[in-house]
Amino acid sequence: MTATIINLNAERAQRRAEIDRQEEQRLRQEALGFSESLQTAIERFGLNLPMMATLLMAKAVDALEHDQPVARSESAEFDSASTILKAILKARSAARAKATSDAVRILNMPNGA
Repeated sequence: MTATIINLNAERAQRRAEIDRQEEQRLRQEALGFSESLQTAIERFGLNLPMMATLLMAKAVDALEHDQPVARSESAEFDSASTILKAILKARSAARAKATSDAVRILNMPNGA
């Protein structure tokens, strides 16, 4: 009869290291896939820097909203980015309008105000 000594701590550490390695590999492949799709979108649609930044923000928002990445179609990705871009432009326009109206109020104030 033989006995085998198993070091459970070493086995757990080895299993944890393997899981971490697999997770890192999955994240690298996902990042590479996104990089390739971004490059394709840049070439296909002639994206400029603000558009690329918007796509990156849309992907970041998607990652923050979900623990697991959500597989969406290309058109759904562009719709999401478009919605974010429209919200950014609307907020920026509102901020510009407010800044302009404040400047007009300051210039048109009566003396002594």
